[in-house]
Amino acid sequence: MASVQRILISFLVVLTAVFLFFAQTGEAQRGPKITHKVYFDITHGDEPLGQIVLGLYGKTVPSTCIVCREYQMVN
Repeated sequence: MASVQRILISFLVVLTAVFLFFAQTGEAQRGPKITHKVYFDITHGDEPLGQIVLGLYGKTVPSTCIVCREYQMVN
């Protein structure tokens, strides 16, 4: 009887660990969606150094997204 209880408890512990693992990966996939991207070209003097790409979360912080997009269009 004790071995059946050990097997059952072991099974439940493993099942709980698997459930927690998949619950965390499912949560990590969700989150704010990037609605817009802005690009900033970086130079030092006349030498181009590269480009910075920023993802903007337009549904989470719409006013910040608008300001950043307008700034990128002006410059």
